[in-house]
Amino acid sequence: MITLTVNGKAHKLDVPDDMPLLWALRDELELPGTKFGCGVAQCGACTVHVDGEAVRSCATPVGSLEAGAKITTIEAIGATPQGKALQKAWLEIDVMQCGYC
Repeated sequence: MITLTVNGKAHKLDVPDDMPLLWALRDELELPGTKFGCGVAQCGACTVHVDGEAVRSCATPVGSLEAGAKITTIEAIGATPQGKALQKAWLEIDVMQCGYC
């Protein structure tokens, strides 16, 4: 069992230590914003911030994280003034995803 803080909320996860963070976020916490792309940490579609550092969640086992690690996903972007402005701009120009995944 590991406790992680995801987008400001503490979560206790009972998952295998070798489960990639990507699947813990998507399948266990139902946060689909983090995408699966290549599965080998090359494309960046799975990037999240862990304690302020960008990491590829597809290649980061949950067990490698410190208890209480602070994870920020794309779902949290609207919580800041800059994030809200970015979301608004994306909507105004009908931005598309990169298409890699």
